[in-house]
Amino acid sequence: MRVYPGVASFSLYLPTSDWEGRYNAYGVEVSRGNSGVYEPMTVGVTYSQASFQIPELVQYDVAGRNLELLVNGSQEVTVSFTSPDPADVLAALVGAAPSIMTAENVDGSIVVSTVSTGIGSSLQIVGGDAAPALYHDTTVPTKVFYGTDAHRPLTAGVQTYQFVDPFRSDTNVYRFYYFNTLTSARGPLSPDYSGRASYKRPREEMIVGSLELLDSQGRPRTNKEVLVYVDRDPSNRIITPDKVQAWTDDTGTVSFLLLRGLECTLSIVGTGLMRKIRVPAEGETFNLLAPEVGVEPDNFQVQVPNIQVGARRTL
Repeated sequence: MRVYPGVASFSLYLPTSDWEGRYNAYGVEVSRGNSGVYEPMTVGVTYSQASFQIPELVQYDVAGRNLELLVNGSQEVTVSFTSPDPADVLAALVGAAPSIMTAENVDGSIVVSTVSTGIGSSLQIVGGDAAPALYHDTTVPTKVFYGTDAHRPLTAGVQTYQFVDPFRSDTNVYRFYYFNTLTSARGPLSPDYSGRASYKRPREEMIVGSLELLDSQGRPRTNKEVLVYVDRDPSNRIITPDKVQAWTDDTGTVSFLLLRGLECTLSIVGTGLMRKIRVPAEGETFNLLAPEVGVEPDNFQVQVPNIQVGARRTL
């Protein structure tokens, strides 16, 4: 296993001969802020939501108070409470932002979660006078709760894998390992790798672009290679052309950390689908297939054979 920290991602060299017959996936752990405490970024075979727990109480002293949350690192949510009753507190949390956040009663406690799953999901209490009554504080640095990915699958014949942490920080430290999802056998840990990338631009100049591939029955298209060719950088920060590649995970999703403003060609290998895009200047994430990022003319170019068809004649 060799790991190369780069501008957009970690590039992992994982030759088949290293793991075949022993492992079928790789895992990642992170020490945020180089605290020395490592948290798993990949767990088992399922993707999890970011969540935190509010302990069980007969009543919560939150009537007339607010709770301020930051969801997925960019979306601000304010929850207003009108009653101390646990059922009403739960209802207020559920109804605050149902498209991005939810809550449920778990054995008497209230668990607040993101709707989205995976390492791009996060929850943080950033303010509000209701926080102490819910047994959470907003003292800096506030605790951030993150979702996790499944262990990333390995594919025979594929030697290079890309790993992108949407919340990557220069102060984070990462380590990697092989894993067997059938037996839970785990290989030795790699050396520690800093989140600081060589020649990296400030994080605020970067944005995460993602897409999801499914088949006609709604099943994820896994291990599908996706390429981003950088055609032009209007700000002259990088030498073009440049190429970044990654493979869809077991949810059919792939992500790239890209400089804002780049003009790129997106290619889904094996499908003949290509499009010209411009990386947005605003926001924290964007959909690589969204119409608004397309550059005119924005037609998916489908490669088809040039078949010569004879003219129809009347006998």
